[in-house]
Amino acid sequence: MHLDIFSRGVNAWNTWRIENPVSKPNLDQLQACAVLGKSDDDFFDCHLESINLSSASLIDSNFSDVSLSAASFENTDLTNATLRRAALNRARLRNAILVGADMTFVTLDGADLTDAVFGDTLITRVDLSLARGLDCTKHRFRSIVDVGTFELTRQGLRDHPLRRSEILTFFTACGVATPYLELFESLVTSDQSDQNR
Repeated sequence: MHLDIFSRGVNAWNTWRIENPVSKPNLDQLQACAVLGKSDDDFFDCHLESINLSSASLIDSNFSDVSLSAASFENTDLTNATLRRAALNRARLRNAILVGADMTFVTLDGADLTDAVFGDTLITRVDLSLARGLDCTKHRFRSIVDVGTFELTRQGLRDHPLRRSEILTFFTACGVATPYLELFESLVTSDQSDQNR
């Protein structure tokens, strides 16, 4: 039933959610683009902007290359979900479970991650400088944060230097080793000194 409604698109899904506000949809192993009739060749042609997937079970689902700007994933279980290259700008991920999720190349500008749960989450090539609530995330165990994420976030912090402590708190909670944290902090400090000259 849930899959059938989802396949009709964002408007049909959101209307159903309004009519069924306490429902906890089960869309485990969802292949979002395939359900919407898109092939692997339709990169970035899979649009689910503003979709309400709050409180849904999306374990092992695939949202690769999907535009999910302003989508709601509050209290959603995204355990082991694949979110590669997903656009999650302004998405609401409060209390979302992202344990084991693949967040490679995800965009998170303005996304709210307050109380989101991480652990063994793959965070590669992600600019975290504009994500909100990073200092209020929960961590079951370590996550994987790559050098590309450090560099993209560092570049983003040039325009948003006040976000530094929030991001360092997040990296620390992800289990990033102290020498890398110290290097990141010194590079950000150096960038800010250069800008002030």
